[in-house]
Amino acid sequence: DSQFSVRTLVAYVVALPAAVLPLPVAVGLIYLTAWFSIAYGLFCYIQGLTDNPLTAVLVCGAALVVTPFWTLGGNDMIHSQFTPSMGAWALAVWGLFHHIEDRPFRTGLFLGLATLMQALVGLQVCMLVCGVTLLGARRDQWKQTLRFLAILLGTYAITALPALGPLFAQQFAAMQSSSGGGAEQMFYIMAAFRNPHHYLYHSFDEGRRFIFLVMAGITPLIWLIFRPDTAHRYLLRMFAVILVVCALAYVGTEVVPVLPIAKLQLFKTTVVAKPLLLMLLIGSVLVLVPERTERWVE
Repeated sequence: DSQFSVRTLVAYVVALPAAVLPLPVAVGLIYLTAWFSIAYGLFCYIQGLTDNPLTAVLVCGAALVVTPFWTLGGNDMIHSQFTPSMGAWALAVWGLFHHIEDRPFRTGLFLGLATLMQALVGLQVCMLVCGVTLLGARRDQWKQTLRFLAILLGTYAITALPALGPLFAQQFAAMQSSSGGGAEQMFYIMAAFRNPHHYLYHSFDEGRRFIFLVMAGITPLIWLIFRPDTAHRYLLRMFAVILVVCALAYVGTEVVPVLPIAKLQLFKTTVVAKPLLLMLLIGSVLVLVPERTERWVE
């Protein structure tokens, strides 16, 4: 099938080293590179929020190695084999890091590159950082905020255009062909019949859903008790944006089915919430640890 898809550009990425190396070796090297990029990027991101390298190391270990999948929508940053989304997270996590460092050009660049690897990851993280930026805008700094967003979104759009252009054209054509009443049938085929574990809340794995809801409910309470040194305003904004996005996903799939909303798979934004919830939990536990125990990683 010669049609452009979310995996087309990833296939070219794999094909380049595979031209000079055996395919298993090429894929293995790409997998290890993506794994290291995610781990180091996540470390920088968490350390930037906590200014505590021990917390960052423990969060990386817990999020990427120790804890199983417990996000909504059947996705995570790390997989047992190389996938387009794993390649995208290897870049998107650096977009998150540069965002908290107030670097709009680099944020847009890395999120745009992430979109080339897997469109949904780049789009969703871009949506989150823009929402956090808007929520954090002060009344006397609107010009600076709009300039920040203009640089970020402009860079993102230019970088992601090779992927988003063909994909948006395909989606527009599909909407035109289904405008005569076939949208409901398309929603059923894609969301209910084909991959409900990616789209429909009631079809998510019950164990993962339970763990996520428990973590989302209990972790903030633990944080309120121990008050670890974290960028709490940033976290409140990020959690608020993720909550609104997930609420939109629920309404657009379970209450009033809307095909474009379903295609965005917005529940997968909880992948960003996972390391942040672990950060609050681990940071709260480390409040009880003597300071000298933390110096070994400084």
